Amino acid sequence: MSADKTWLESLKVGDAVIVTSRGEDRVERVEHATRTMVTIAKRHYRRVDGRQVGGDPWFWSNIREPTLARVEALRAKADRTAVISGIRNAVEGVSRTKLPTESLRFILAALQPLAEEKQSGGAT
Repeated sequence: MSADKTWLESLKVGDAVIVTSRGEDRVERVEHATRTMVTIAKRHYRRVDGRQVGGDPWFWSNIREPTLARVEALRAKADRTAVISGIRNAVEGVSRTKLPTESLRFILAALQPLAEEKQSGGAT
């Protein structure tokens, strides 16, 4: 028996899982469990393979074990997204002419290597 199958069969109410749906992973809790299925966020998943029962094939989802590495990767992704969003919100409507020269130098030093990489045809 595979580790994933053993994990799926051992799920009980309150256990954490990672729900993967169209590339968006999130941690959720098991709300209800039967011999063949578990309910998470009002959706049913098969214990045999972790796939969602029914639903729209366009919005498929499945569940995976929340290993430490997977949870840390989710946290890192969420942190990066929050930082990017914060930068976008902070820069929106800010006049660069009003920023102190030292702040502008700091921003330039952070962005210069990326600009040079882009100009040389490297990955963005």
